[in-house]
Amino acid sequence: MTDTAHQQALHPTSDSIELLVLRDPDGPLEIQLLIDGVPYTATEFIVDSGAGWTSDEWAEKRDADLSMASDAARTILLQWYACPPGSQYVTDM
Repeated sequence: MTDTAHQQALHPTSDSIELLVLRDPDGPLEIQLLIDGVPYTATEFIVDSGAGWTSDEWAEKRDADLSMASDAARTILLQWYACPPGSQYVTDM
C-alpha cells in the first residue's frame, strides 16, 4: 500500500483533523492544528491543576480561559474546571 493509499484508508473523508503537541518538560507546549493538512491558528486552553497554583491564581486562569472561549469550548471548560484531576494541589499557600 502506498503512503497516499494508506492515508486515504486511515482518513476516508476529507475532514482530517490533526492536533500535534510538542511537550517541553521545562517550557511551554507547542501545539499545531491541521485540518486536511492545512495549518490553522488555535486558541490553547490547558487545565492543569497540578502545576502549583494558589486558589487566587487558579481562579484568575479559569476566568481568563472562560472569557476567551467560544460557547462550545466554555461548556467543556466549565466541566473540566469544576473538578479537575489534581485539584487537591491548588492551595492557599
